[in-house]
Amino acid sequence: MKKDKLKDKFLESLERTPIIQVACEQVGISRNTYYRWRKEDVDFSLLAEDRINVGINRVNDYAESNVLNGIKKGDPGYTKYWLNSRHKMYRRPFYYKPGDDPLKEERERQEIEKAERETAEWERQWIEEDKEKKNKST
Repeated sequence: MKKDKLKDKFLESLERTPIIQVACEQVGISRNTYYRWRKEDVDFSLLAEDRINVGINRVNDYAESNVLNGIKKGDPGYTKYWLNSRHKMYRRPFYYKPGDDPLKEERERQEIEKAERETAEWERQWIEEDKEKKNKST
């Protein structure tokens, strides 16, 4: 099969299933071939990104359709999922775990800087006191 036809077939497959490995297997090419094509052909690269996005949107629509069908059937799990995901009143508040502090590194850096300043101040005072003692003894 010609390279251009193979690329077109791959792009169609990618639109149906936006998973590179699966699309490669469906067309019979390796992932390395796909990435080489992307590197060599800017137009193909842009088309591939576009087809991936179209495919992702299609899968998202299908998934939302399944959720809505579950809600219509009265499944409380789907209802709970929908409300937790889509309705701010039903979202769980986000809490940080004790070891999951995003500002921890900043606080540690500030503590280190403070300790360094205090050490430098102590050292400066110690040197001054030592000089004063020497001056008094002479």
